[in-house]
Amino acid sequence: MIKAINKKVGARLLTKFGEKGVINLGKAVPVLGGIIGGAVDGIGTNIIGKTAKNTFTQY
Repeated sequence: MIKAINKKVGARLLTKFGEKGVINLGKAVPVLGGIIGGAVDGIGTNIIGKTAKNTFTQY
């Protein structure tokens, strides 16, 4: 009897934790993507700015 109860309670806890874990991961992915995307955009913009400055200020 106790084993059956533990199985059901354990499965429920795992399901609840699994749902929250997936939800938290789903929330974290856009944040990490934003940080990485922002860094890549910043580096790219910096390179483009330096190139434009060198190109247009020579004359």
